[in-house]
Amino acid sequence: MKRKRFSLLLICALALGIFPMQRLTAGAYSETNIVYAVEGGNLYFDPNTGTITDCDSTVTMAQIPTAINGVAVTAIGNFAFESCAKMKTVTIPQGVVSIGQLSFAYCHALTGITLPNSVTTLRDKAFFDCISLSDINLGSGITSIGRDVFWGTAYYRADKNWKNDFLYSGNCLIAAKTTISGIYTLPENTKVIAGSAFYACTGLTGIILPDSLISIGDESFYYCTQLTSVRIPDSVIILGVSAFRHCAALTELEIGNGVRTIRENAFSHCGKLTSVTMGRSVDSIETLAFSDCASLTEICFWGDAPTLGEHPFDRYNYTAGGYTPIEGLTLYYREGTSGWESPLWNGYPTDTWKPVVKFDDVSDTAWYAAAVEYTVSNGLMNGTGIGSFEPESPMTRAMLVTVLWRYEGEPSGYVNVFTDIKDGQWYTQAVAWAAANGIVSGIGNGRFDPDGRITREQLATILFRYCNSKGINTAARADLSSFPDDGKVSAYASDAMSWAVAVGLVNGTQNGNRTYLDPHGNATRAQVATILMRLIENITQ
Repeated sequence: MKRKRFSLLLICALALGIFPMQRLTAGAYSETNIVYAVEGGNLYFDPNTGTITDCDSTVTMAQIPTAINGVAVTAIGNFAFESCAKMKTVTIPQGVVSIGQLSFAYCHALTGITLPNSVTTLRDKAFFDCISLSDINLGSGITSIGRDVFWGTAYYRADKNWKNDFLYSGNCLIAAKTTISGIYTLPENTKVIAGSAFYACTGLTGIILPDSLISIGDESFYYCTQLTSVRIPDSVIILGVSAFRHCAALTELEIGNGVRTIRENAFSHCGKLTSVTMGRSVDSIETLAFSDCASLTEICFWGDAPTLGEHPFDRYNYTAGGYTPIEGLTLYYREGTSGWESPLWNGYPTDTWKPVVKFDDVSDTAWYAAAVEYTVSNGLMNGTGIGSFEPESPMTRAMLVTVLWRYEGEPSGYVNVFTDIKDGQWYTQAVAWAAANGIVSGIGNGRFDPDGRITREQLATILFRYCNSKGINTAARADLSSFPDDGKVSAYASDAMSWAVAVGLVNGTQNGNRTYLDPHGNATRAQVATILMRLIENITQ
């Protein structure tokens, strides 16, 4: 048994008559734990935390119930099934949220694992060296995967599971081969990058992260010494400890609006890093987050002043025998944000910042150039990568609602009512706010379709409803019969389109010698930027 010490104490207690002389059955209490019988031995359950804490090494099959003695099972604890070499199968019930560190490590007979959709977190080495584990189903709820979770498993070792030098399970990137080189674009459906996934990929020079990504694990890009630039999209909400530590060639960094905490050592020892743009949601920067980034000259903050851990922007000074602020570094903040002080804040030089909008794919003569500059400099829209805006790319429903939410000052406290909007996404509060204020109503069956491309008539409808929610007069109407495709406007959008044309938000699209409404056409990012600028300058201000 794994719990030999406890077993000896139990035997002594029985011999002394402390407990009745009868066989412990499933659900009996022992110390602070409940003993629960399974095939080949017992599990041990802590009712105070809802955690399976341990098991006998003789267990051969563990069918874990949803509740033990009326207490819900919510976690598999650290080391709980470690070295159960005879266990061939385990059933993890719906309701379990986390799988602990080394919880199933060295279970050499375990061949398959299916996680319920309730599981969000897999901690370090959870299935480490499960040499027979070849069948893995992670479920749809995973938001965070620790380091080396599946290292040494049959799934990890099988060449057939590696595609283009990457190992995935569902939409979770488990690992990349250290031999990769050059620039890589991750598939659009990638949701999670596991801890240490790109550890010591010294030939990686660039990585393009998709808007589907929500989590970058601990040490995921540690020691990627040739990685030169990174843009972390708005969708990312988890950025792990030491995620980009020792990325010695990294010079530019953009952190999207979903990240709230910059974890300990996240970008430490990035010696060539000169410029960082920090998303508006960052409210905490932990100890040594940017330590020893000796070339760092500017960090530009979109949002309010964050709380700081120890030495977040310092360099170790061997002469002084301790950490001192990085020389030449200035923290820039936008006027109107709170918590900042000038010329010093927490010992760091500060100054005000007006974003300079310049994108490689937006020429100065483009018809939408002024609108792009307006929406970006006012924090309503962001670029899509280092130096790119993608003006012709379609706008999604979640993006548009989030822009309006930002314009309203990012109000919080609203309850999400849509089944396809998960808590903690970068757009969750925006969609909840829009629904509560009658700005959006979804697409039916309780769904919002956040990734759906917004059509021109949907855009007009959302702006029409937004103005109504603000008490703005929306009585103006235009005769749409001058457009050859006016009959294609959906009934629900008729008033909104007529209003949008009347007030000059929508002018139609040119095709040959004729101008069309194109109500079902996708609204591009350039079009949305232009319409938003018109809305704010001419209607809402």
